[in-house]
Amino acid sequence: MKSQARINTEKLLKARTPVRANFTKTHKAVMAETDTDKRFGAQLKDVDEKILELLLDDKDDSAYITEYDKIQEYDDRLDEAH
Repeated sequence: MKSQARINTEKLLKARTPVRANFTKTHKAVMAETDTDKRFGAQLKDVDEKILELLLDDKDDSAYITEYDKIQEYDDRLDEAH
């Protein structure tokens, strides 16, 4: 005959199973999004560097500063995602 503690443990283990399954599904989805974010982040960085380089040749410093600030905003968002 099973003890009450053993029965309670089995109930808890059974209750935990779907919670863990949902956690695993969510974790996999988040990790997939993170990988996508990293790819987009690398692409953005490459293009952003080229844009800033071209703006350095421009006489209008405000365009460079404005673009630089926008790039920093996206960098911050990407950092938050990770």
